[in-house]
Amino acid sequence: MLSEYNVYLFKRGQAMSETSNIKRVGSAEVISKDGDDLWVRIQLSATPNAEWLQRFRDPISCQTNQTHPSNARLNSDNTLDFKATMGGLENDIKWMDKYIEQANAACIAKKAKELSDRKREDELKANKIEELKKINESIKDI
Repeated sequence: MLSEYNVYLFKRGQAMSETSNIKRVGSAEVISKDGDDLWVRIQLSATPNAEWLQRFRDPISCQTNQTHPSNARLNSDNTLDFKATMGGLENDIKWMDKYIEQANAACIAKKAKELSDRKREDELKANKIEELKKINESIKDI
């Protein structure tokens, strides 16, 4: 039988896997061209939450050009549009995939820490309850 805490972990894990395992689906598509500047669209596997978007827009490692994810636009149909250049298109798409992976990893790490903290809090609470039971047991006949 699952404890309440295990059910909690299971539910949190489900939510975590849905929003922390976003991937690019299919191939990228150039949707606009102005000289060497391009707008590229990729389809995402799920709708990112605000935390994921924050991690995505502020990556750990990045290239410093217009392909930076802070310039990307998330659309309501789970597509992401970003700027690229004709000469660096393949590299820009690969970088966007790296930014997605970094956002996933950052969200997973944060959720794991939250779960660990919650488990520690629950253990402390259980220990206090057990301690109180022992104290009360020791004075019940007084």
